[in-house]
Amino acid sequence: MLRRNNFRRVWVPAIQEADIAREVKNPETGRKEWWPRGSDYRDVYASRLYAQGLSEAEVQCILGTTAAARSRGCTPTAAR
Repeated sequence: MLRRNNFRRVWVPAIQEADIAREVKNPETGRKEWWPRGSDYRDVYASRLYAQGLSEAEVQCILGTTAAARSRGCTPTAAR
């Protein structure tokens, strides 16, 4: 199962195999990191959902980002 603690072991080989991986230096920490990050795709996905006219609540529901969205009883399949 893919979890937070083993995500890099799966993600880095996947982006390397897809030939899209770049190693970049984080300007804030000075550490080397792999790009693209999973969160980059999440941000793009959210932007595209907004562009399609979904409300903030619907996007939060789909992404499962806030306790408020979960407290409204929404699940990703309940949006739209």
